Amino acid sequence: MNAENYFLNIIPRPLLYNINLQAYTSVGFKHSAETKVLLSLNAKGPIVPLAVRQRISNSLKGSNNPFFGKTHDAATRKRISLGRGLSPRAHLLTIIMARP
Repeated sequence: MNAENYFLNIIPRPLLYNINLQAYTSVGFKHSAETKVLLSLNAKGPIVPLAVRQRISNSLKGSNNPFFGKTHDAATRKRISLGRGLSPRAHLLTIIMARP
């Protein structure tokens, strides 16, 4: 990292295009408004039409559901019950502690 910072510091700034000025950090870097919009749209994922969502839902109902006819055992139901309302880390700890 020190060598990378050294070379970033000796190269004249006008020659650095689309490069962070410090290795392994984005301090001082600003995304353009256009890039922010694109990042936001990308994070939201594709827009799935209502008709497609309904077809997917209908295809997984009843006997087509992978969990159809199955039940959780007592230990799993207890872990689910204990995990409700807990942070992910606390929930993980309850799962670990509930193991035999």
